[in-house]
Amino acid sequence: AATDREDAASALQLAREVVADSADTLTEAEVARAKAQIEAGLRMALETVQGRADQHARSYEIFGRLVSLDEMIAELRAVDTAAARQAGAALHVGPVAL
Repeated sequence: AATDREDAASALQLAREVVADSADTLTEAEVARAKAQIEAGLRMALETVQGRADQHARSYEIFGRLVSLDEMIAELRAVDTAAARQAGAALHVGPVAL
């Protein structure tokens, strides 16, 4: 949903609070659901020639090599709730950009 300019600061603050809270309250079910959605997105993105080209380009740009779908899915499946919570907490380290 759109946010009026007058409400933007409070909406941003609310988003920050939700992300900060998730570092403590994220459940295994939420992590499993997110992983399933990400895996489905990865698989569906590779169904087109353009999607495969985009993924290959990103892979070379970021990693300097082609990362296979199997490797990406293995990395994704290795994420557990503790690691997801740790990543969420890391988002709040350092200065705020906005």
